[in-house]
Amino acid sequence: MSDSVSIARALAIKAAEDPDRLAITCVDHSITRGELHRRTNRLARAYASLGVTPGSYVTIGLPNSIEFYEAAIATWKLGAIPQPLSARLPDTELAGLLALRQPSLLVGRDDPNGKSRSIAFTVSNIAATGAAMAPRSRLADAPRGSESSAVSRTVSTPNRRRKRSTAVGVSQGNQ
Repeated sequence: MSDSVSIARALAIKAAEDPDRLAITCVDHSITRGELHRRTNRLARAYASLGVTPGSYVTIGLPNSIEFYEAAIATWKLGAIPQPLSARLPDTELAGLLALRQPSLLVGRDDPNGKSRSIAFTVSNIAATGAAMAPRSRLADAPRGSESSAVSRTVSTPNRRRKRSTAVGVSQGNQ
C-alpha cells in the first residue's frame, strides 16, 4: 500500500494545520497556505466550468509568479495535467506547440491557432470576480489598475518589448 499523497491533498492538509503560514512569496507579494488553498479551489472550479476535466491538458503561459503556481495547483486539483510554457514564447512557436497537444484550456495567452479556449486574466482573482465567464466586450469597461480586473506585465515580441495591462477575459476559440 502506498503512502503517497497528491499535491492537492498535501496542500489541503498543510492549510488545515497552519493556514496563516506563508506558502509562496514572489518579489514583494506573499500568500498564506489558507489563501493558496482557497484561491486554487475557486480557480479549479472556474477551470472546470470552462471544460477542464481529469486527464486533460491545461497550457500555462504565465510569467514566474504566484499566479503561475495557482494555475498549476488548480489544474492538479482537477486531475488535469499542467503544461507550462514560457510567457515570452513568440506566437508562431506557441502555435506549433499547441498543434502538438491541444489543451482544454490555455491560461495567460490567446491561442494563435484559435482552437483552444483561452483565458488572459489575473489568475488570483478570476474565480472570485466571476470574470472568467464575462464576454470581452463587457470587460472593456472594467476599471484599469484594480487587482481584480487587470494585470500589468511585460510582453516580449521579436521586435520590441513593452508593458501592457491585460484585462480579464475568455476566448472561446473555434470549438
